[in-house]
Amino acid sequence: MMNDNQTLPRTLALDTSTPWLTLTLGNRNEVIYQYHSQVIADHSRILIQSLQEIQKKGFFSIYQPERIVIGRGPGSFTGIKITNITGRTLAYSLNCPLYGFSTLEMLAYQGSKRISFHDNLILLPVILHKKNEVFWSEFQSNFQKQLDHHVKIQMGPYSDIINHYSSKNVLIITPWQELYSLFQAHQFQCLHPDQSQPDAMSLIELVESRETHIPKNHSEFIKENALPLYGSRVFEHE
Repeated sequence: MMNDNQTLPRTLALDTSTPWLTLTLGNRNEVIYQYHSQVIADHSRILIQSLQEIQKKGFFSIYQPERIVIGRGPGSFTGIKITNITGRTLAYSLNCPLYGFSTLEMLAYQGSKRISFHDNLILLPVILHKKNEVFWSEFQSNFQKQLDHHVKIQMGPYSDIINHYSSKNVLIITPWQELYSLFQAHQFQCLHPDQSQPDAMSLIELVESRETHIPKNHSEFIKENALPLYGSRVFEHE
């Protein structure tokens, strides 16, 4: 594991792929700035306001980010687009690398920190799509960052989850109260929505964990995919 006294790169992480806008500047040892709120609409205005506040406080000059990490989705088309464009623009203007993780993977990682390890427990992060459809992925409770093409993102009606996983040991992780109530009514274990909201700090911890477990000269780490995961692109790595 990485020594806590070792200097960690400062990271700016952001995700607007769901109604929960989250932004953090810092690393595992020090949080310099953090913003989190539920945003029904107008993600771009609130995100820009948060970035302007960071700038006004002088954090971009005093604590200039050394890398950008974004939540790639799936989720809201507009929200994913906002994060992706903003992340790329910041990475270009600050001359620093850009990394991306599926928002589902971020939720799974958050869930893994809330529970004890179980060999046969499946972590199942679920993101609302539209018309009673959801996105989901499977992760093991001893969470390890997987390469993007090993993460299978699925999409379909929530009844698919009920039918496929009802006989399995599953923990549902979703910030939507209606989905939480639905799956609880079908006897699924569910992490409470208040503990399942996207948190940009988890993106920072993910990239730090990735550095710990995968050598820095590993080509697939260097080429971490930051393409947005919306529309048909959720299936492009299958």
